[in-house]
Amino acid sequence: MATRVSAQKFAAVWEQCQGSPVKVAKVLDMDIRSVYARRNRMAEGGVLLATVPSTETARKASKRFSWSTEHVAWERRRSFEVDGTVVVFSDPHFYPGDRSVAYYALLEVIRELKPSMVICGGDALDGTQISRHDPTRGFHMPPPLAEQLQAMVEQMNEIEKVSKNAVRAWTLGNHDARLSRFLAVRAPQVEDLPGTTLEDYCPRWPLSWSVELNNNTLIRHRPISGGMHSTYASPLRAGCHFVHGHLHNLNVRRVPRYGISGPEFHFGVDAGSLADYRSDAFDYMEDGIPFTQGFAVLTYRKQELVGAEVCEVQRGTAWFRGEAVA
Repeated sequence: MATRVSAQKFAAVWEQCQGSPVKVAKVLDMDIRSVYARRNRMAEGGVLLATVPSTETARKASKRFSWSTEHVAWERRRSFEVDGTVVVFSDPHFYPGDRSVAYYALLEVIRELKPSMVICGGDALDGTQISRHDPTRGFHMPPPLAEQLQAMVEQMNEIEKVSKNAVRAWTLGNHDARLSRFLAVRAPQVEDLPGTTLEDYCPRWPLSWSVELNNNTLIRHRPISGGMHSTYASPLRAGCHFVHGHLHNLNVRRVPRYGISGPEFHFGVDAGSLADYRSDAFDYMEDGIPFTQGFAVLTYRKQELVGAEVCEVQRGTAWFRGEAVA
């Protein structure tokens, strides 16, 4: 158990480490999430600890990220034919120092199932610094955008590594769009420069608004109809199986149909959130009702969707098919 660190020592180490939370965590033997929380508490008490200067952040970012111009071009919708298992995770809101129980469960389930395809349903980036939320309530000392991007890259790369030969795709979420939108509005002159789009950071995760599987399943970040009835209204209006994120719920619903031609029902799936609702990224929720951690698993046989399941986190444990996986 780490020794309690006084405010004076914490501030001294912060200065010594030139405002790098990662270095502070190593020197003080603290969890990096605790470092951010301590910095924010001190800020609320009037002690402002500056992060790495922007010039230094930019310099380090140039070493941290390897820009690629070989990413797959943006498409409105990508179509795939797939059999076997498809894992869909959504709304991870990757944040420095945060690795959720659902995230570790995702890695374990992918290792076990060896899916044919892995899909990110959107909002891999949180982007607190470039959001519309009130900067004076909770988000007044967010980690630098470069650190948020680094967290996203590291964890997307880890998912890619365990996915091995699986096909990958990524449907753009509203938080994901913050980066390019912010630059387009504030600095249109830098458009098309390296680092201005998410494709530059995760080139092996092709981006699109939606993904179509086997001409019978549509996956996109937002449901067609929001709210508690999204898993009913979305497949009903789409006329096909429909999988979405955005709402941070985790549900599977069967919507019956006559079945004269095609399936007797369509699945409506809310893929939940891979993030932990206690993350600092969700301070804007104003301590509202917690959302559900987890992700979805789809099973196709002869290109027909025959099963939709969820891995869910309850009381700090991730459960899948009746077994604890993380």
